[in-house]
Amino acid sequence: MVKNKFSILRFFSIAIILIVIQSGVNRWLVVANTTPDIFLLVLILIAFRTSIIHATLVGFALGLIQDMISGSTVLGLSALVKTICGYVIGTVKMKYPHLTASVLLPMQFCVMFFHFIFYYWLIGRGTTIVFIDVLNQSFIHSLYTGLIFIMIYFGLLKRIRFFHES
Repeated sequence: MVKNKFSILRFFSIAIILIVIQSGVNRWLVVANTTPDIFLLVLILIAFRTSIIHATLVGFALGLIQDMISGSTVLGLSALVKTICGYVIGTVKMKYPHLTASVLLPMQFCVMFFHFIFYYWLIGRGTTIVFIDVLNQSFIHSLYTGLIFIMIYFGLLKRIRFFHES
């Protein structure tokens, strides 16, 4: 149990560092008019290592922090979407605890894609936004965030055996 508390503290420290990085380096990370969602990356990293409850609560907390930092006009939208993502990842990890990275990496892209579809669809409600534009923006944002995730995974996390390999 002490090890679990240590891991949660370690990941919250990483989350704070990544939040500072996103706030400070955000303008240099713009590609195709989008930046990676560091908060979502942190959520995915934490959700793969904790329980459903922790993943859900972390998703809510990170989403709320993201809404407050970004000055979103819809306070709680990121919290809602990230809470759902945390729950989904936590549930999959609980039901299939021995999934390998070769399954988990594509799954994280799917979670990112549905995260951005849901987010852009909700933010665009009441406007003339076309669903194909939501899909397009979601795919670009997911691809870019996923590439950053893969660089983090192969650059650091694979060395510390972040995912359980069978």
